[in-house]
Amino acid sequence: MKIIPYITNEEIEECRKLLHEDYQDCKVRIYHNRIKFLIDYIIKIAFEPSELMNYFKCASTGFYHPSLNEVWIPIFSYRNKNPRYVKLEVILTLYHELRHHYQWNKKPKLAQKRGVLNVKDKGYSADPTERDANRFASRMINKYKDEISNILNVYPEWYVDL
Repeated sequence: MKIIPYITNEEIEECRKLLHEDYQDCKVRIYHNRIKFLIDYIIKIAFEPSELMNYFKCASTGFYHPSLNEVWIPIFSYRNKNPRYVKLEVILTLYHELRHHYQWNKKPKLAQKRGVLNVKDKGYSADPTERDANRFASRMINKYKDEISNILNVYPEWYVDL
């Protein structure tokens, strides 16, 4: 079965280039395929069944791994299958996770205060690192919405407020 990507690596990199240079020095991995994600996760990170299930149950849309200095975005875990909206959600997740990269590299005291949280976890929205990452992603999406729309070739009426 051929997997048709919702978003290309070129589109992701063009949207990423809109951000300051502090957000350019980590690898971004986009997964369209569950099996590839599973293999890489087990090899590079660990075999953590409960954590893996969050992605397969669509409970998580991405993460930043500080020791690998990588952002991982499993597109297969997105519930909305409309390619137009998936593209926007991926960029929102990208900006959110790149902010965690920034926190770990530029504000380590803030980053080290948190544990592993999922969106549905109690305390997620109150966590200072998550609030900061949500605000940053919202600000950047709204600031660059015209450029992002042109890059992704999607032109919705949109305003993001997390």
